[in-house]
Amino acid sequence: MPSTKKFELNKYLTLKLEKGKTNIYVNGEEFRQCKFLLLNIPVNKVSEFDEIESIDEAAERLDRSMEGEGRHEHKIPPETEFWGHCSNLQVWYEHYYDTRLLHSNLAFPLLEKLANEGDPLAKRVFKEEIVKRLNSGYPNVITYLLKKRYLERFSKEERDVICEKFDFSPILNLNYEKKFPLLKQLYNSGVITARKILKKEIKKRIKSGELDEIIYIIRNLYLEEFPKEERDVICEKFDFSPILNLNYGKKFPLLKQLYNSGVLTARKILKKEFKKIVKSGETYLIGYILKDRYLEGFSKEEIGVIFKEFEKLELYLDSYDLKTLPESIGTLTSLKELNLIANKITTLPESIGNLNALKELNLSANKITTLPESIGNLTSLKELDLRSNDLKTLPESIGNLTSLEYLYLMPNDLKTLPESIGNLTSLKKLYLGHKDLSTLSDTVKKLKKQGVLIILLKPSQKRKR
Repeated sequence: MPSTKKFELNKYLTLKLEKGKTNIYVNGEEFRQCKFLLLNIPVNKVSEFDEIESIDEAAERLDRSMEGEGRHEHKIPPETEFWGHCSNLQVWYEHYYDTRLLHSNLAFPLLEKLANEGDPLAKRVFKEEIVKRLNSGYPNVITYLLKKRYLERFSKEERDVICEKFDFSPILNLNYEKKFPLLKQLYNSGVITARKILKKEIKKRIKSGELDEIIYIIRNLYLEEFPKEERDVICEKFDFSPILNLNYGKKFPLLKQLYNSGVLTARKILKKEFKKIVKSGETYLIGYILKDRYLEGFSKEEIGVIFKEFEKLELYLDSYDLKTLPESIGTLTSLKELNLIANKITTLPESIGNLNALKELNLSANKITTLPESIGNLTSLKELDLRSNDLKTLPESIGNLTSLEYLYLMPNDLKTLPESIGNLTSLKKLYLGHKDLSTLSDTVKKLKKQGVLIILLKPSQKRKR
């Protein structure tokens, strides 16, 4: 049976080796907290740690193979590890519970527990240690203290004093990816000055024109720290050219975030970019704009102006994988051809009926189960391809398509056709499958009498006019 060893540092703090495991006891009660022994500092690298001021900083440079599963690979005897912990905590106690000598996620909870249990030294230094480490400028420790709400251990008056005397210089020397989150956390924890400094830093970084920093500010919504009326002023003289030189996949999200943050200039630039794309006729980019809903937030009139001269739009599955169409599709009132073949669309928005200039609509190879009644508003439509969907019925309004010449319906699950289909006075050809003949025979006969050519296609056949 493993032997039990005991090491008493003082009246309040004791370590015990029990069943091969080191346990910490505070005032006789076991203290359960993550703890590990950092031993693996190679002799030839000791000089690298000369500038380190705390175990927290050392932990980032060390090969932390002594943690978790790695510690078993080194096969440290439990007794050796026990005496290592005893030595660490002995030094910690002899240095007046200096939290730099232990990892913060052990030092602060243990120090607080000791203070709560009546340890006079712990009671005296606990708050001092929090203030000292907050002013250390070391991001991980500051983040830990703020996340665990250690500032709430102080009265409002004490917090005001801490905030007033807070030394921001170590934080301001950090790179922006560490500096900005820390300043925001400090502000959210009650350090009011941190917000003023954060805003000042944001303005400085935007003015610098450094693209990486600007992208970081935009993506992490740091502009939200300013009132809306200030945001546009901040970006008034902002040079957008670095963003505009990015590809569309990076450029558009950044401009949209800026616009959503209240930067009106970004909105103007987006409109200009959209117009440029429409004019170029790059339909795959227009599909990208629609799919990712970049038109949301623009009025119908604005969208109408953007797409004023656009006549043809083709979207394909291999590029877009569309499941729905945005309502804004209905603003493309100059559109003459819309090809949505081979996507995963299940329903169409009612706004599709606004495309009154549309002459050809290809919805084949989707998963459409119903068509909106507004489909009947497409009175200029000459060709409608509904092949390979999951349609069981067609709306009565289909009979309003008086310009329709070609209608492709196979294969679907249609059992009947609406009587209004007889109103398709311009219909020249109706494409059906062989199996549709039995269920739709009455309709077929009527259409034949009207001079409509009924063409039977096998599922594998391509459409022909």
